[in-house]
Amino acid sequence: MLELNEVSLLPLIEEAQRIETAAYLDMFYAAPEHYRLEQGIRTALIGDVTCFAFKSFPASLLNRTLCLGTSSAATEDLVRELHSWMRTYANPNFNLGIDINAKPSSLRSWLESAGLAPSGGGIARFLHAEVGVAPIAGRLSVRPVQIEERHLAGQLIRTAFGFPAHFDQWFSQIIGRENWYFSFVCDGAVPVSIGALYLKDEIAWLGVGGTLKEYRTQGAQNLSLHHRVQQALRLGAHSIHVETGHPGQGESIGPSYRNILRAGFKLMFVRTEFMSAPK
Repeated sequence: MLELNEVSLLPLIEEAQRIETAAYLDMFYAAPEHYRLEQGIRTALIGDVTCFAFKSFPASLLNRTLCLGTSSAATEDLVRELHSWMRTYANPNFNLGIDINAKPSSLRSWLESAGLAPSGGGIARFLHAEVGVAPIAGRLSVRPVQIEERHLAGQLIRTAFGFPAHFDQWFSQIIGRENWYFSFVCDGAVPVSIGALYLKDEIAWLGVGGTLKEYRTQGAQNLSLHHRVQQALRLGAHSIHVETGHPGQGESIGPSYRNILRAGFKLMFVRTEFMSAPK
């Protein structure tokens, strides 16, 4: 893999944005029609910006915009239109994110004028850049998720994230879709962690990773990341992207952040998330 200081970052940033958007769009498309209607799930393309809404659930990760001001410079009218769409269709806990290549420089002030403010430390985006530290062999093992295990996989994803039971019927439908590769980390025969690789046009994105609470800090995520990186390389990926929460001022990096660095990833940029300012 390339060292970040050997290449221009801009094409890699654009690549990271494309693959993340493609993966999330396909996840949203996987939701059954009746479930989308019941839960208020929808997407929209407004200008060059992709919008995601999950009206009934207050997770900003599922209520957000991607690629604002990246493919082309944003306008104040576009910001107003995006804000209006999100207020109409998304959960109130939505965010409009901007990356380091967002244009123009006045975009931040337009978001603030709309009543939004930076929230938390943002989202850290990483690129795989070197051989990571191989996990120590132990009782945990990795294997692919089989299509007949889709409901078990959906339940594990939902449980690991602490989401309501109705998410099973959505997450289970992602298993087996084109470009997706899911793997279990198992304790003996029992799946205790799961992670996804989404691969399209030789660009890989790692996501949908979760571990049961009682198995955290036992190496499951390290094993899952290592396995998915190796799988992506075997399948011909020329770049591999992943993200996690970035610490706010005065905070330390979390376990997922450390595991990503240990797996050979390097930080590319941090997305700033603008959310409704506290009253």
